[in-house]
Amino acid sequence: MELIIQPGTFSSMEIRKLNSQDIDTIANWFNEEWGHLSNDFSKENSIKQMNVRVNSNQIPLTIVAEEKNIVGTASLVETDLDLHNELSPWLATVFVSEEYRKQGVGQQLCLDMLNKARELGFKNCYLFTPSKEEWYLKQGWETIFKESYRGDQIVVMKFEL
Repeated sequence: MELIIQPGTFSSMEIRKLNSQDIDTIANWFNEEWGHLSNDFSKENSIKQMNVRVNSNQIPLTIVAEEKNIVGTASLVETDLDLHNELSPWLATVFVSEEYRKQGVGQQLCLDMLNKARELGFKNCYLFTPSKEEWYLKQGWETIFKESYRGDQIVVMKFEL
């Protein structure tokens, strides 16, 4: 899948690998957005997870979109859904701050992570979402099944690399 960005859309935005200065902000985002999906989700646990994602050539890894401050993030992890450890790798923790949504930031973060998964030799990538199935379908993902997970209905999706 090739993404075409409108000229000027990212004129002052950079997508780069995670660094330690980003972790506190991202941990807050994760806790607010997905804390209800895990029994042990806390800012402290998010910080621990993010500290091991400061890689660039192996999973787990995280990238961020930055325009003066970080405005979005996406990760590639070995497993993201404890019910399906047989599936790997996973696109995870895709998040764009509200004022930057609907501008292609999330789309670009996802594309960069899919390209990284391809570079690392993977044939497929997976994700789960409780609420963004339609958005991911528009990006070329396919729904492989739906199930209940910790009180939410989720959709598990696959992207062929």
